[in-house]
Amino acid sequence: MKSKKSKVIYIIFFVAAAFFAAFILIEFHKDYLAVALAAVLMLIAAYFLVDKIEHDIYQKYQLDQYDFDDKFEQAMFEMKRNYTKIERLERAIYKAAGEESEEEVQSVSMLDILARLESFEKNIQKEQEENTKLLRHGIKALVQYSRENARQVALNTNENTQSTLKEINNVVSMLEGALPNLLKNLQLGLEEQIVTLNNEYHNEIKDMTNKLDQINNLLQGIVESDKKRIE
Repeated sequence: MKSKKSKVIYIIFFVAAAFFAAFILIEFHKDYLAVALAAVLMLIAAYFLVDKIEHDIYQKYQLDQYDFDDKFEQAMFEMKRNYTKIERLERAIYKAAGEESEEEVQSVSMLDILARLESFEKNIQKEQEENTKLLRHGIKALVQYSRENARQVALNTNENTQSTLKEINNVVSMLEGALPNLLKNLQLGLEEQIVTLNNEYHNEIKDMTNKLDQINNLLQGIVESDKKRIE
């Protein structure tokens, strides 16, 4: 009732705002402020009316959804109840049909099941024992292999280090034997270079002295020729 009354009020408010806006547009169409106020009033009325309509639609949808959920739950409950009834009826029928021979069949089946369980348990124990034996042998073999491998690696590293030390000692001894000869050769080479440089220096000095003597002789000849001309 309250929702219907509020909806009627919003409709009346919207219609009144529409008539008021039409009156303003007809009578006061030059007054822009009045036209703007009428338009704002009409928009407000339209907003409230649309909001009310959407709210009513949403409430109706929720009510329909709740009704559908209730009906669905009731149907599921009825299906479960019927299923339990059918299951109980089937059990009663099977029980009545096999009541006479059930004890014999059950005793035979139980003995067979017990025998199978015992054999299955024995097989499991045997397999476990075999697996543990295999695991022990595998661990022992792995440990032995790792030990032998470690020993072989240690021997190889020892041999490699010894051979490397031998090579280093050989190189050192070769250098020690070759150093004196190298020093002697260097000394002889330096002495020869010094001798050659000294000889070249003396030869250059001789050449320079000869050239100076020649120049001196030329100058003396020139001076004597000048004296003869003067006389």
